[in-house]
Amino acid sequence: EIDDKTQQYRPKVTVLFYYKDNNIEHESLSGGKIRFENLENKPSWVPQFDFDNEVGDEQTTIIEESYWIDNDTGFIFGRKSMIPQLKERLFDYRAFPFDRHILDIQLLSNNCRSFRSWEKKMDNRHCPTEVRLQNEGWQIQCDLNSLTDSWRLKKVTMTINNNNDDKDDNNNNNTGSIANISIHIERKSSTFLLK
Repeated sequence: EIDDKTQQYRPKVTVLFYYKDNNIEHESLSGGKIRFENLENKPSWVPQFDFDNEVGDEQTTIIEESYWIDNDTGFIFGRKSMIPQLKERLFDYRAFPFDRHILDIQLLSNNCRSFRSWEKKMDNRHCPTEVRLQNEGWQIQCDLNSLTDSWRLKKVTMTINNNNDDKDDNNNNNTGSIANISIHIERKSSTFLLK
């Protein structure tokens, strides 16, 4: 969500993820055990997500956090929705082109050794309904809501930077990964006025 008037940018970011935790034992599917079981208690280890480009005194608001275990494979699936404040001054109207801007989201994890793209083998048949991608072919999905109704979404891109790549795996300081998400927006042509 972007607000031209207040120059605030507070997106709702929902992260769908999965990982393998060898310290968690999963039940066998024999005996009528369901495959995807919702975990009432948060696992002892979960990825920690922060925003590297967050500004202001307000902390990130967590509005949802849920976990499931696959009793067939032992994978942990998670869904976490957050609302950070990423910019106080949204646009620089003196910079050209003033009718196009890029909104950045820098999703950071300090306790995750590496981010990876959602694997194709982990399609909608192999994960809980609650963490299924709306479009299996898209690694990142976005909707834009402009409070002044003057912006439209052009494209969304993502690059992953794993800080521990090509470093000594025995060094505990090598943890950390960043997913840089860029939301390209442009002003609708109907908002331009002629003198």
